[in-house]
Amino acid sequence: MALINQTNEQYYEGPDGVWNSLDEDYGNYQFISLKDIINNFIISYVGEGKIISKIKRTDIAFHAQRGIQEFNFDLLPSFKSQEIEIGPQLYMVLPQDYVNYVKLTWVDDSGIEHVIYPAIKTSDPLPIVQDSNYEYTFDNNGEIIYAQDSETLKRFKLDRKGEDALTNDNNSDLIHQHFLGRRYGINPENAQSNGVFYIDQIKGLIHFSSDMVNRVVTLKVYKRRPC
Repeated sequence: MALINQTNEQYYEGPDGVWNSLDEDYGNYQFISLKDIINNFIISYVGEGKIISKIKRTDIAFHAQRGIQEFNFDLLPSFKSQEIEIGPQLYMVLPQDYVNYVKLTWVDDSGIEHVIYPAIKTSDPLPIVQDSNYEYTFDNNGEIIYAQDSETLKRFKLDRKGEDALTNDNNSDLIHQHFLGRRYGINPENAQSNGVFYIDQIKGLIHFSSDMVNRVVTLKVYKRRPC
């Protein structure tokens, strides 16, 4: 755990003692330096009558850095965010250092972020090309021929406004008929108008529904730290 070793004035004004001069290191109290890790290890474990009687500081530094590298993969938080505008292709490329997503949002004209929910019941499977008899087709090498886009992806990209027409019944009897014998409740991704997305891990893409076109999207992710 890091220690607070600055006064309030030093923290808020930085080394030059001038407010907002861009030399401030806000949030540094959350971290501990490699130098402090090495010094704390030497004080606690190195010396006569301790676990290690004698060791070079460079050896401690090597193992400390290796330990930090291992922790980086699983335990230490590392976040990033990036903003792009969604084009007509309705996809976004995953960052090169992507590990997992934290949140996806789109930004309105007032700069307010709206959460985009994941569509957990869809995917982009490999689409097999079939003939008029629904039999698989093969190339000259006897391998199955695949189409470029799956029918699932095509339908996902279609305009979702037509779904709203199902809720336009004003007749109470028709409404009752629609929901008779059904389970009540709705999934969050279906109870909003902010669009939906799903992540294709294999192709490294995030696909969006058609109502996301030309919207500015912010992706917040866990990222992999450099080794």
